[in-house]
Amino acid sequence: MLLHKCMPILLYALEVCALDKRSVQSLDFTINRFFMELFKMSSIVTVRECQSFFGVDLPSIVLAKRFDKFVDRYGNTSIYANCVLYHRHV
Repeated sequence: MLLHKCMPILLYALEVCALDKRSVQSLDFTINRFFMELFKMSSIVTVRECQSFFGVDLPSIVLAKRFDKFVDRYGNTSIYANCVLYHRHV
């Protein structure tokens, strides 16, 4: 459910947004806390092992992959150029 329902909603269209480091860390924190609450644990090492076991990548990793895919697909188009221009003005 996490991978198929929650993560897509949490990360919807963020690959085109220029997120600062704090925002990406906040998304990672959300997933880490979800695992801590789900399995009633407080060790981040154990949480990361569970995430690895279940094949859950942190949002920072997923967003990096999605951004690379976005650039590969739209890097030479006006869509990408408009996104870059917009983010420079924000």
